Amino acid sequence: MRNVISTWAQIAVHLSNQPAHSCMKIEKRRVEHPQAAGMGRSIGLPIGQFADWRMRFPNCHGLHVREFTDHYTAHIDQVNPGCDLPGHVVTDVPVVGGGAAVGALVGLILGESAGAMLVGAVIGGLVGASVAVAKETAACAVAQKPQPV
Repeated sequence: MRNVISTWAQIAVHLSNQPAHSCMKIEKRRVEHPQAAGMGRSIGLPIGQFADWRMRFPNCHGLHVREFTDHYTAHIDQVNPGCDLPGHVVTDVPVVGGGAAVGALVGLILGESAGAMLVGAVIGGLVGASVAVAKETAACAVAQKPQPV
């Protein structure tokens, strides 16, 4: 196997040509550090990474990189949260927003108060986040390897 070094721009182009929500696993030694590529620190759903990085594209899409001890995972966000956070939740992690909405409705029905609605929204959002974490973990567990350039 060739010892190919990729850039994040090449990885972003490759992922842009893949189906939505495709994930790529990249060994750290095969790519520059995200900060060297101009990416900014970010937050993301916790799936064991110790840092999240994002590269914002002009059209409000973006590359999301998760940094682990010996590798990165990368995927394209259809809506970059730095550009449109509500749009990102609806488009890229709809189970979080959906869980919060269902939780808020259940909280309001059962508790008949704004406080109960808020507690329901938080609980529903956490359940949705757990589902999203499981889906993303599974998607990246079978992540594609970068193709030689």
